[in-house]
Amino acid sequence: VYPMDMREEVELNEFQKILNKKVEEDGFDIKYLINSAGLGFKGESLELGAEKEIVTLKINCEAQISIIHIVTNLMREGGNIIQIASVAAFSPIGYMNAYSASKGFIYNYTRGLRSEFLKKGINVTTVCPYFIDDTEFVGKANMGDKKFFLPLKSKHVVEKSMRDTNRKFAMSTPGVVATVNRIFSGLIPDEVMVYLTRLFV
Repeated sequence: VYPMDMREEVELNEFQKILNKKVEEDGFDIKYLINSAGLGFKGESLELGAEKEIVTLKINCEAQISIIHIVTNLMREGGNIIQIASVAAFSPIGYMNAYSASKGFIYNYTRGLRSEFLKKGINVTTVCPYFIDDTEFVGKANMGDKKFFLPLKSKHVVEKSMRDTNRKFAMSTPGVVATVNRIFSGLIPDEVMVYLTRLFV
């Protein structure tokens, strides 16, 4: 266990030194990188303010890229990267603009990364779940008392994403809502999707 503030470059550098030492001196073998740090806020952009939207991008995009570079440079053939994105990656979502944009970025970044890492023998799986109602995310994102349609449980997401990763799938969409969203987001224009997603946020 190594707690740190992933927004701070100094702390990331210290983590890199510790991990390097464990791999080089202790023979530590990294089999999985599960990049699951993330946050988001619900509300109109101007009301949330720039600070909250920027910190969303710092954690959901910048920090995750930093961790990928730190860890995968030490990962051997046969390793796996599990990148937690979201169904929010599939289309813009009003009142969660920075969050959906950050997940769209990490979705595209990771899908491209997979094509580069396959020749290194490292699998990359992008996981895009729908709302999970037994984590802290919904409360901290200011979602209020909204009841979500067919919400997921973290145990199901973990089991499904690990199963899909071990099968070397490019993507995992745990749950019915996530799978339907993935299909329809490719068929329906963003201008329409952004209104439909309000029913679920």
